[in-house]
Amino acid sequence: MQKQFAFITLLYLLAKIALFVLIWIATIRIQKKAMEAKKRREALRQRQQESANTEKEYIKPEDHPFL
Repeated sequence: MQKQFAFITLLYLLAKIALFVLIWIATIRIQKKAMEAKKRREALRQRQQESANTEKEYIKPEDHPFL
């Protein structure tokens, strides 16, 4: 009975450790994806800002057909 209890306890602890490791791996993957998405958003925002700046440079008030 004592050996069986020790075996069950050992299995329980191993399962707990495995669950912790899986959650830890999933958390790291989620954080990596979040960082990549943040970089993509920042790059897109920067490209949009640059394109808005270049459009402002090219369209001068005297060249605008409706002014």
